[in-house]
Amino acid sequence: MRSASVNRPAAAILVVDDEPQIRRVVRNALEDIAERVLEAPSAAAGLDLAASAEPTLIILDLTLPDRDGLDVCRDLRAFTSAPIWCCRHATRIATRWRCSTPELTTTS
Repeated sequence: MRSASVNRPAAAILVVDDEPQIRRVVRNALEDIAERVLEAPSAAAGLDLAASAEPTLIILDLTLPDRDGLDVCRDLRAFTSAPIWCCRHATRIATRWRCSTPELTTTS
């Protein structure tokens, strides 16, 4: 038997990506499983929104133009324990990362 929390939607998912079309696709895919899908077009906006909205999941583009995505991941980890999925769109294949403390490790 599943617990009620398994079926409960995520309170908020934050998508940090500079490409509007990527944010739109991800938002559309997640709308059914999240109460709110928040979008940030830059690293700075993502950090601000993550601090104020306290999302339950963060999807972070590693190739942001204003800042290195791994540095953003480290900064996020300083104040949130929410899971962070980092994606690198430049390769055409999303590379998922699990950003953890103290090191960053890849997952398959």
